[in-house]
Amino acid sequence: MVPLAVLKELAAGAFESQAAYLRHYEIGDLIEVRAPSQPKPEDAFTRRLDEGERQAIRLALERGLPLLVEEQAGRVVARELGLKISGIAGQVLRSVRANVLLPAEAKETLVQLKTAGRINRQVFEAVRRAINDAV
Repeated sequence: MVPLAVLKELAAGAFESQAAYLRHYEIGDLIEVRAPSQPKPEDAFTRRLDEGERQAIRLALERGLPLLVEEQAGRVVARELGLKISGIAGQVLRSVRANVLLPAEAKETLVQLKTAGRINRQVFEAVRRAINDAV
């Protein structure tokens, strides 16, 4: 479940539309685009976040869902609001533990994420160690 503002952020620049982004990554059947039912004005918690993060947090709160969030400011606000959070590296580890990914595949994914600047060295090392411990 993804708010429209997040999908727009993901597709901006590299794709002609949000639909083109979904087609390119072949994830149209995996993504449900939703808006929070009650848009709320900015408050002290969310003022420092962009619109995509605000919508994602509101949607997670409304639906009682965990939140996949990468940016530190969004993670801090989500924790302050009591949301359970994860990032992409945490999902890679979760996939190993659930036997969805082999450890070697997960480690290669981590290398790709680090190379792309999606995770830092500390996250890379911590998740790599956790993958080794999981096997």
